Amino acid sequence: MESRNTSKTYVLDKHTLEDIAETIIESGFQKDAFFIQDLDEIRRRIEYFNQMLPRVAIFYAIKSNDNEAILKLAASLGLGFDCATPGEIYKVLKLGVHPKSIIFASPIKMPEWMAYAEKSGITHTVFDSSFELKRIKQNWPDARTLIRIRVDSESVYQLGEKFGCDFETEAIPLLNEAAELKIKTKIIEDSSKMCRVKLNLA
Repeated sequence: MESRNTSKTYVLDKHTLEDIAETIIESGFQKDAFFIQDLDEIRRRIEYFNQMLPRVAIFYAIKSNDNEAILKLAASLGLGFDCATPGEIYKVLKLGVHPKSIIFASPIKMPEWMAYAEKSGITHTVFDSSFELKRIKQNWPDARTLIRIRVDSESVYQLGEKFGCDFETEAIPLLNEAAELKIKTKIIEDSSKMCRVKLNLA
């Protein structure tokens, strides 16, 4: 098998991912669990998404997989990033990503986290409760916000049980409160984690 190893990324010739997995397992050297990612397939999925939904901007939620090779590929293709912690923000900024291409998407943000995001040049964050709106007003009044809407889905992980407000009973009162607090709210997002401005690449 001919390959070239570049920062633990292999360029393969005439071999499949299954071949690689079998070679690793049969070698006996790999004792821990491992995963293999196909960067070509990730690129194809991003390009297909952009082709089908050209008006939708993708913000990759790096909590799903923060492997540096994936982040570099996403950045090279012009994706934005969904970061939930200062550590994730730092990791993306270190790649040269413009801060305006980052959404600070933690649903509950400590004041120190908001101060770090603002100092880093990030302009957008999210909210799904009156409590978080008041914290944003107090600690990051110039932030541009996105309201997180809870949606029903058939996903394995029902993130709507943890994040998002109800569209029929909570969204309008929260938007009205944001207006009263003079908090800039630009767009409404979908908390399904699958497509709005997010795309599961792995």
